[in-house]
Amino acid sequence: MFDSGEKMNRDSDNPFDIHNGRAMISLGSWKPNAHCPYSCLFCYVPGGFLQYSSLQINDICTYLLGRKNEFEIIYISGDTDSFAPPRLEDGLNLLKLLATEFEKDILITTRIAMDIDIVKQLKEISNILSAKNKKLFVCISISSPDGDRRIEPLPIPPVNSRIDTLSLLRENGLYSILAMRPFLPIYNSNDYMGLISSVAPSVDLVLGEVWYHDPDKVMWTKLTGNPLIYKGMSSKTKMRFNASDKEWEVWNDPEMEKIISDYCESLSIPFFMESSPAIKYLRAQDKLRQIISQSSSEHA
Repeated sequence: MFDSGEKMNRDSDNPFDIHNGRAMISLGSWKPNAHCPYSCLFCYVPGGFLQYSSLQINDICTYLLGRKNEFEIIYISGDTDSFAPPRLEDGLNLLKLLATEFEKDILITTRIAMDIDIVKQLKEISNILSAKNKKLFVCISISSPDGDRRIEPLPIPPVNSRIDTLSLLRENGLYSILAMRPFLPIYNSNDYMGLISSVAPSVDLVLGEVWYHDPDKVMWTKLTGNPLIYKGMSSKTKMRFNASDKEWEVWNDPEMEKIISDYCESLSIPFFMESSPAIKYLRAQDKLRQIISQSSSEHA
């Protein structure tokens, strides 16, 4: 895997990212020389991402309690898959502790395939949050719509297994979100629309994302085999969900995003390129359902 050689370390006072009303946390690096059990070809972490600290679950909770007035939602995401085996139990324990200790929405992102036992645990955690009028949002990431093992290598579960997970989540009353993140220049709108059509009955929402890669285009060349720019746009900017001052190359294709957005609209599936407005949308829809339900009860 590409490694920029930049080891971005955090201090004990700043183990995670807390800004813009959200706390972004994780279990931290899986091993000293491997940040994650998965090794996605497009991953930005080896390119100089300011990784989160590796803390014990209780210490994560203690830190967040000290800053609980600074955020309204907790993201378990960012620099590693905190639910990927062999850390699945740790990830679930962290999630349950946060749901118990905080009155905050929680969003998790993972590439794992879930069986009914895992989904039932998530449902129990969701119930804890619901009792506080808070929500659990579950994002299942699929970045290679064709299942290319070069892009998402083993042990990442196959695409079909993750699609089945989205179905299982929704069947059990959980928010089911397809995270097609990031959009990659080796795929086109037809590739992504094919994936969306296969999950359409099983998701509440679809998320896209721009692709952050290193300015020297080492990651770009590794992914595409060609240092030249594909269709789309490239610019340099700081990463909006990381505290580092590092500038990243950013690839996006506004035309493709518009085609995908229109396709999702034709299927009555909300589509967003950022998670914050997506969560606001889901919360607003939930509030509307509550108002309609209350009104119906009063006139029954």
